[in-house]
Amino acid sequence: MKVLITHVYSQHNKGDMAILTATINQVKKTFHTQRIKILTVEEISDTFKYEGFPVENSFFYFCIYNQKNTLLRILNTILVLGSILIWACLFRILKNDLTFLISKNLRKTCNAYLESDLVLPVGGGYLSGKNTTQSHITLIIQLHAILVPKLLGKKVILYSQSIGPFKNPFQTLITRVVLNKVDGIFARENFTIETLKKIGVKKKFVYRTVDAGFEFTSNKKSQMKEELKSLGIKQFDNLVGITVRKWLTPKAQDDFENEIALFALHLAEEKNATVVFIPQVTSTLHNDDDREVNNRIKSLIRYIPNVYVLDKKYSHTEIKGIYENMTFLIGTRMHSIIFSLTGLVPSIAIEYEYKSGGIMKDLGLSSYVIKIEDVTSKKLIGL
Repeated sequence: MKVLITHVYSQHNKGDMAILTATINQVKKTFHTQRIKILTVEEISDTFKYEGFPVENSFFYFCIYNQKNTLLRILNTILVLGSILIWACLFRILKNDLTFLISKNLRKTCNAYLESDLVLPVGGGYLSGKNTTQSHITLIIQLHAILVPKLLGKKVILYSQSIGPFKNPFQTLITRVVLNKVDGIFARENFTIETLKKIGVKKKFVYRTVDAGFEFTSNKKSQMKEELKSLGIKQFDNLVGITVRKWLTPKAQDDFENEIALFALHLAEEKNATVVFIPQVTSTLHNDDDREVNNRIKSLIRYIPNVYVLDKKYSHTEIKGIYENMTFLIGTRMHSIIFSLTGLVPSIAIEYEYKSGGIMKDLGLSSYVIKIEDVTSKKLIGL
């Protein structure tokens, strides 16, 4: 059995890497195979491997990151997607490998699909839409990478997914058409089940599961405790972790960061807690680096010795070890919450997408969820 894991985002998103690690473990255990290949959005070297398995660039990478000019990027995306679809359709009709017709930089990726028995889009929440041109293009590219292996006659299973919401009939239509061709969809919360039913995806294809991150474990707790000590943290019986992210409009984001600063100040001064801002995602390529938000919030607080901002790029096993040393977590990043809860650390979820609320509801923790737009220091203190 040759398995191709697709739609991998970035090694600097610790939640995505936990899902990938868990998925690889499931594939090895279920199919008793080491014949696994990975396709990633991220720029990588020719020799890069993940946990010993080869990694290639996905079509998404060739569409989006090969061109800096917006117009050229759009034209390049049309060319890449169109040529791949023609190639896949010709293979379906003629049953002959015509990869030589594809541009050289795309051939490795095409061959990865062609050689696979099962294509497994990795778990996540990337199949959704907003009312923007960029969102339309992103969704088309993501669905394209699911449609191509079906044209090639491959089995396709979407694993541990949050799907939706969609903002217009076009997004709903293309998602329904493509997803009705796959061999199975595993939804990680009930909102996805309802969304798929609403847009017309056949029920027999849809199964209920949980987020793959719940299977992820780490043995780094003791090591990361020493790391925290080396940064000057001395007391671990009242240690509060906070994760945040850039998500809102500029004015709303400023308000959110101000309220988090007030909350951290309250914890440090009134509760004598040590507060640690933890970067769950540090992807500079995708302009998705939590350290920037962490440092802005820290700058809003006058110098207090028991408020810390972690600035290193930790691995997903290390970052989980950090969470497991916390007494409590207030998490905006969903997988920071999962990492903490599986380490038996009580957590409050700041919900920026429905997936956080859905997963907390499954755990009977809905009362510890607050929407990111509603965050105030007073509400967080109350929780």
